[in-house]
Amino acid sequence: MITCRLITEAVAAAYSVPVLQLYSRRRDAGTVLPRHMAWTLASRLTTQSYSAIGRHMGGRDHATVMHGVGKITAALETDAQIATNYQALVDAVTLLADAGHSAERLRQCFNDIDPLDVAERILSSAFRDVLPSMEEIRALCFGVTHYAAECHRLYAEHDGHDQTAADPGLTDL
Repeated sequence: MITCRLITEAVAAAYSVPVLQLYSRRRDAGTVLPRHMAWTLASRLTTQSYSAIGRHMGGRDHATVMHGVGKITAALETDAQIATNYQALVDAVTLLADAGHSAERLRQCFNDIDPLDVAERILSSAFRDVLPSMEEIRALCFGVTHYAAECHRLYAEHDGHDQTAADPGLTDL
């Protein structure tokens, strides 16, 4: 499932800016273009309204989001680089959503324990205040292993050859 969060993370990674910078009030070109790109992707790839997109992505109102989407939509017609980046992001977000759907099915194997939630709870607590259960540790290990295998597969696809044949240990996942 494609979400505003997934889009924001993909755009932030593609443009090498922190996610929080996309949510910020900064108006420099290095922030505005990725922010507008994220809004455009969200408006086209999700069912969210402009108001909802604005709320999810930095607390903007619908008119601001609509303006940013309009800027990117116009640029798609005139700027080949923006059009190329846009299509690459659409492909990346779709691929990530498909991978996330697989992870969602796998998560059901662990009684709906989300490895990211477990990691966040552990890392945000004071030292030794949180001890995860064995199920949570298993889910966390499986999540990391699955993520590593998925990254390896995506890199192999990107490079044009299958790296899993070179490393048989990853095919067991």
